[in-house]
Parts: sequence; C-alpha cells; structure tokens
Amino acid sequence: MSANTHISLVQLIKSGELKVNIEVERIQAKGDVNVYVRQYLNNSPDYADIIAQQERVRERLQQAADEAEKTAITQQLQHLEEVAQDFQVNALLLGKLFAEIEIRSERLQEALALFEAGRIKAADEVLAGSDLLNDQFNLFVYVDYREAKLNSLLHDS
Repeated sequence: MSANTHISLVQLIKSGELKVNIEVERIQAKGDVNVYVRQYLNNSPDYADIIAQQERVRERLQQAADEAEKTAITQQLQHLEEVAQDFQVNALLLGKLFAEIEIRSERLQEALALFEAGRIKAADEVLAGSDLLNDQFNLFVYVDYREAKLNSLLHDS
C-alpha cells in the first residue's frame, strides 16, 4: 500500500494484504504485529486508554516500596497486558467480520464507522444490537466472529 495516512483494516483484510489468523497468532505469541495494525491501534482512543492505564501502573510499580506491593502491582500490570492483547485480537476479529458481511443498514454503517475510528467497544455494542442477526449470511459470519472471540479468550486462560 502507498503512504496513506488512513489505512482501513477492513480494506486490507478484504484485499488479502492482512491475514487476520496470522496476526492473531503473532499477538498471542507476544510478537510484533503488522505495521498497519499497529498504526490502527495507535489511533484508537479505546486502545490509548488501555496504554495509559498500563503507564500509570508502571509508574506505581517504580514507586512501590516493599515486595508485597510490587508483587500486587506486577499482577495488575500483567492483567492489563492481557487486556491489551485481547483488545488487539478483538479489533482484528471485528475487522474480519466487517470485511465479510454486507453493510446494508444504518446500524451496520454506524458500527463500521465506529470501528474505522478505532472505537472498538462502541462498534461491538452497536453490532450486538443490530439487525445483523436478521440476515442469514451475516448471522453465520457473526457467529464465527463470536466463536473466534471466545476461543481467543480461552486461549489466554
């Protein structure tokens, strides 16, 4: 792709330039992700919130006085790292969903716009209440998305 400042994950997935399964495996292995995925995440306000929480916890860890406090804060930091990893996987799975469904309603258009703006949580909420479930093809794609999301969460356990 050219030096575009706004890269659509959905378009990259549709075109085959971004392989969701490979990126999910990289994330779960704590490896580097595709530069376009990283750019998307860096522009996501939801992801920025997670990163800010991690930074606050890291600062608390540096200021911790005793080992018990350090241990507790380290556990919090590990939990936030898992949250960040789950967020990355969910973003990719949601991108794959949008690449596979037909956007035929205002709610789906709204969910896609939220996703493209990096507002994954809001997009997911709109999808959960959308008419996606009324379309048989989209229903199958949505079920695959939910199963993949559940499997990624189970994989982390």
